[in-house]
Amino acid sequence: YIDESKKDKTEKVAIIEPDFERFELIFDTNLFNLNDKALKGLTEFLKYIKNLDKNYRILVVGNADRVGKELYNQGLAMKRADIVVNYLVQNGVHRDFIEMRSVGEDFPDIITRDNFSNPNNRNVSLYVLEGHGSFRAYPLPLLENIVYKKEVEKARKDLGLWNLACGAPAT
Repeated sequence: YIDESKKDKTEKVAIIEPDFERFELIFDTNLFNLNDKALKGLTEFLKYIKNLDKNYRILVVGNADRVGKELYNQGLAMKRADIVVNYLVQNGVHRDFIEMRSVGEDFPDIITRDNFSNPNNRNVSLYVLEGHGSFRAYPLPLLENIVYKKEVEKARKDLGLWNLACGAPAT
C-alpha cells in the first residue's frame, strides 16, 4: 500500500508539435495589394493545397516592417492578410478552413531598428495545418520557432552538417 501511494498518478501529457507547412508572400512598401511575386506565390500555394489528400486548416498572418507608426503598421498588416484571405476564397478555398491574424511589426522575420525597411518583414505568412486541428492552440511564437528549427535543420543538411545537428560528429 505504501509503495502504491508514492507512485506519481498524474496523467502523462504528450506534447505533439503541429505538422504544418509555411509559405510566405512579400509585399511592397506601404502597400497591401498583391504584386506579381505575391500572385505567383499564391498560385503555388493553391497548387499545394489542391494536391493535399487530407483535411487541412490555413492560418494567414499579416506582417509589416518597422517603417511608420505602429498603429498604421497594424492596420496595413491586417489589410495584407485580408486581401490574401479574399483571394483564397475567390479561388475556391472555403472560408471556414481559414484563420486570420495580424501582428503588425510585432513578430518580424528579421529584427531591425525603428524606421528601417526590410522586405522580409513586409509579408503574409500562410501556414497549412493538416488534419482537423485548429491553429488557436498554437501561439504564433511557437509556430515561428518551429519554422526556424526546420530551416536550420534544412540548412545543416544542405551543408552536410546534419550529423552535427543530431549530436554526432560529421563524417
